[in-house]
Amino acid sequence: MAHELMTHLGPCLESWPKEAYKEVSPCYESRYEITDVFAYRKFAASSWQSGSASAVLVAFHNLVTASISKQFLDGDRRRYYCIKQVNLALQKNVALKMNDTSFGRSDYPISPVVEGVAGLGSYHRLVDCTSAFLL
Repeated sequence: MAHELMTHLGPCLESWPKEAYKEVSPCYESRYEITDVFAYRKFAASSWQSGSASAVLVAFHNLVTASISKQFLDGDRRRYYCIKQVNLALQKNVALKMNDTSFGRSDYPISPVVEGVAGLGSYHRLVDCTSAFLL
């Protein structure tokens, strides 16, 4: 299945953006997924040296989850994450393991807000992250 996806997306990624939005193009049907791939690539490249590992993993998880064929899902259920959710959960777990009662520490790394990357901005077609308390 992954091979089929890359066989289809590979040429689309190479011809981007001139072919993706032409309705007669074989890439048209995947235009949103292609846009997501490029947004993720740009984000990962710009934040690789100093970025948040959590943010990179959340964005990558959401990108991969979106590409999974429905035949491999339990129903039509996909689980997307928001970086705000993940940071709150990590912060809480770190505080619990250290018996630290100062939940909400200000020294916990802040993840970037990146509009256009699923899970890192406020709203994306895959996941709405406008609320920090989604868990």
